[in-house]
Amino acid sequence: MRPYRPSAADREQELAAHTRWADIREVEHLVRRNEPAAIDRAIAFLAEDPRYFGSGYQKEALWRRLARADLSRKQKARLEAAAVDHLHRRITREFTAMARAMTSMGSAAFWDDVRDRLGHEERVVRKRATVLAAYQAGVRAGEAARRQLRYPS
Repeated sequence: MRPYRPSAADREQELAAHTRWADIREVEHLVRRNEPAAIDRAIAFLAEDPRYFGSGYQKEALWRRLARADLSRKQKARLEAAAVDHLHRRITREFTAMARAMTSMGSAAFWDDVRDRLGHEERVVRKRATVLAAYQAGVRAGEAARRQLRYPS
């Protein structure tokens, strides 16, 4: 079996994303201080969901930081939209951090939006929505649903 080798276009796209978000580690530190501009930049990063080496770790850290940040209503709405967008992507390492963050900060409208996706035509979206919806009952319930999805008995 041949090892995976990204194409030149993939490498170029990854480099462009990495360059565009080169300041994201500094942004994470500013989010700790509740800097509104840094919070907006962090939310934009999570909404765009760039994929490059190390970006998953950074997204995971930002979800944790933003769960404890003082967010405006508008910022919270943008973060909720980014979380709902996760249901249409492959589950990656930051999914759990996102779900845990939304356990404490998700509004009733957010949870209604997640439950609406339980009837989505795509099976994978329904499964992801099922896991995320379980987090509404708390982290323990959500983790149990996530493990059940990952390791069905």
